[in-house]
Amino acid sequence: MLNYDTTGRLLLKLLSPGQISSDDALLEMDKESQKPFLDMILSHRLGPLMRYMLRKYHSNIRIPKSLSATLDHEFRISTFRSLHAQQCLIEAHRILGTQDIPYIALKGAYLAFHSYPFASLRPLRDIDILVPKGRELDVYGLLLGKGYQRIKKYGGSPEVASRKSHHLPPLLDPTGRFSIEIHNSLSHPGDSGLNLADSKDFWFRSVRKVIGKELIQFESPTDLLLHLIHHSVQHHRFNNGPLIISDIYFLLINEEIDWDLFWGIASQSSMTSSSSLMFKILEKYWPESTGLIAWPKYATKQASVSVIDDAALSMLRDYENRGEIALLSDFAGSNRYEKLRLILTRAFPSCEAICSLYPVDPGSWRLFLYYPINLCRICFGRIPKFLSLRSPHHLHEIRRLKRVSAWLEYSERPM
Repeated sequence: MLNYDTTGRLLLKLLSPGQISSDDALLEMDKESQKPFLDMILSHRLGPLMRYMLRKYHSNIRIPKSLSATLDHEFRISTFRSLHAQQCLIEAHRILGTQDIPYIALKGAYLAFHSYPFASLRPLRDIDILVPKGRELDVYGLLLGKGYQRIKKYGGSPEVASRKSHHLPPLLDPTGRFSIEIHNSLSHPGDSGLNLADSKDFWFRSVRKVIGKELIQFESPTDLLLHLIHHSVQHHRFNNGPLIISDIYFLLINEEIDWDLFWGIASQSSMTSSSSLMFKILEKYWPESTGLIAWPKYATKQASVSVIDDAALSMLRDYENRGEIALLSDFAGSNRYEKLRLILTRAFPSCEAICSLYPVDPGSWRLFLYYPINLCRICFGRIPKFLSLRSPHHLHEIRRLKRVSAWLEYSERPM
C-alpha cells in the first residue's frame, strides 16, 4: 500500500504536465491505496482537471477502469454545474443592475469562464459577489425579495456577519441549484495586512468580461492573483486544495499582470513570502510558468525544497477535518495561556459569535439558550473529531502544517 505522502505526490505530478516515470503507477495501487487517492480527488474537486491532464499530458499512463469511470462522471457533473453557475451569476448581475448597485464577481467565476480551457475543469462551490461596504445588507434583502432562500445550515444573523465576517450567510438561488455569497471585503476582519479591496483604485481597476450575453464585472487579473494567494495561503493555510496551482498557471498564461503593482500591494499586505512560496510551488509543478513570473527588485526570502514540498502536500490534507487539523497545529505551537484562551473562546464565544452561528437576534434573551447548544455541539461533534485525529497520517499533517506556518511567520519579518 502506498503511504499518504507518496499518494499525494503522485496525484500532484499527474495534475502537472511533467512526465511520470512509471506508467504502472496507478495500476499498481491496491484497493487500500486507491481509496485515499480517490478521496483526495473528490474532496478537492479535482476529477475534471485530472481527466483533462491524463488525456492531454499523460495519455501513455494506463489507469484502472473504475478510476476512468469516476473521472468521466465527475466531468459530466461539473459541466452541468458550470451551466448552473453561469445562470446564477447572470441572474445576480441583472438583479443588481436594476438597482444600479456596483459589484465585482470574485475568483472562481473568472477562472472557470475566462482562464481554463473549459469551464468544467474549474468546479465552483458557489458564486462570490463583492459589493461596496455598507451595501451588503441591502443586496441580501434584495436577493431574498427576488426568491433567493436562506440555507438552514447557515442560520446566523446577516447583520452580525456583516460586522464579524467578510461575507454574509450564503443564499440558494431561486432554482435551488446554486448558492451565492455576498462579500463586503476580501479579507476576514482577523486577517493581518491590508484588505485588498481597500487598495488604491481597486474598483477602478476592475474589468468587464462577457458571460453569456452579459458584461460581468470582475477583479482585474492582478487583483485576482493577489486574492487567490491571500485566500489560499494566509486565510486558508493551503487547506482549500491544489486547484490553486492550476488557477494561477491558467491566469498567468492568459492575462497580463502588472508586476510592479502586484509586488507593491504584496509588500503592504505582508504577502511577499506567501506569494514567493506559491510561485515556487507553481514552478515545481508547471516549469513553463518560470518565464511568466517577474520577481521583485527587492530581496525575498526563498523557501527550501522541504518547505515547498510541505506546502504542496498540505493542499491535499483531509478536507473534512481541515479546520480541526489547523486548530491542532495552532494548539501544538502555543503556550499554556494561549491553549487556555483557544479552548475558552471556542467553548464560550462572544454574543456576536453566537448570533453569527445560530438563528437568533443579538438583542434577544434566547441568545443565552444557544450557549449550552453550542457546548453540546462541541462536545458531541468537534471533540470526537479531535480525538479521531491520532493516526500517524493526521499527526504528520499537523506537524507539516506547523512547519509551513512557522516558515511563513518567520519569513514575513523584516529582513
